[in-house]
Amino acid sequence: MFFLRIIVLAFFLSFNLPSLAQADLSLEWYPNSDRHNMGMGIYPLPPPSNKLPEVFLPYEHPKDSAFVKLTMLEVREDAPYNELIIKIREEGKKQGVDAILILDKKREFETDGRHFETLTGVGIRYIKNMNYLNSYVKWQKVYFQNSAESPVIHAVTVAYNYDSEVWKLLPEIIPNGDTVFTKYVRRWSPQHLLTETKNWKYVAEYKDRTWNPDYQFPVKLSSSKYYDKVLERTLYTSYYHREKKCKLTYDSDGKVASVEITYFLESANKKKNKDIVYFKWRPDGLIQKTDIHARNGLHFREHFFYDAENRLQYSSMVRVLSDKQEIPFIKSTYEYFSIADFE
Repeated sequence: MFFLRIIVLAFFLSFNLPSLAQADLSLEWYPNSDRHNMGMGIYPLPPPSNKLPEVFLPYEHPKDSAFVKLTMLEVREDAPYNELIIKIREEGKKQGVDAILILDKKREFETDGRHFETLTGVGIRYIKNMNYLNSYVKWQKVYFQNSAESPVIHAVTVAYNYDSEVWKLLPEIIPNGDTVFTKYVRRWSPQHLLTETKNWKYVAEYKDRTWNPDYQFPVKLSSSKYYDKVLERTLYTSYYHREKKCKLTYDSDGKVASVEITYFLESANKKKNKDIVYFKWRPDGLIQKTDIHARNGLHFREHFFYDAENRLQYSSMVRVLSDKQEIPFIKSTYEYFSIADFE
């Protein structure tokens, strides 16, 4: 055990550790242009609304000019203009928009001579009502922690986009801070293994049969109506080259019990080695901890802690010794988007 403690200590001392004052970050690196002028389709859609949105015809404008464009809306039907307005409002209600800016109405014809009317508009959300984004992680700050008594050392800050995918890494506070994030934090995180979508393919259980949509690349898992249970997820570095395959198992409550991760060599997609991540869930459906088996043994454990709104507040990864003793290793804190980000 003494030898293992020496190794862990040497790992941290191999970095040129800054003071905690040096680790304090300015938030100016998050560019205003990216926050204010992202354009339509950048922000995730809010939950469905309980009321119909306002409608503004061409050349009409909302009195409240502080809004963002969320989505394009379109209805196509052989119906009068008033009925089209009713239908596009119903569609806007489903997509949670506050108002619809009508763009155009035109008549289109089928080859058999039939015609229909197409009404298009832009669904908008007033900035004062963008508070639903407070459930989306804005950035994650990753810290080293040598022991329970030692101070934490800021390694790297990770910025996320509205798809909860890594957008950029702040230049590391200590050397190799970004490598630590990819090698230890992201590699086994539930978000990466279970919900990240970019460049992932999957095999799903769908109505008592298995569906393998190989023609979809990458695939989006935002709508569960197309599948009952994801059985495998495969991450690709290019169209033909796999980085890892995740095989999922489930408990009796339908929650993920484990993820077996198979890594591949870059050449010829050959298998390399495996990790297994075991999940323990709280009664309210949030992840309590994960046990990470790497190199055929339990080496790491990550504990998850939540705020009053059930948002992930911080997580703590520890090294697990042979006698089950836990040594603090990495801690992550999370901050979320707010209305202030649009002001």
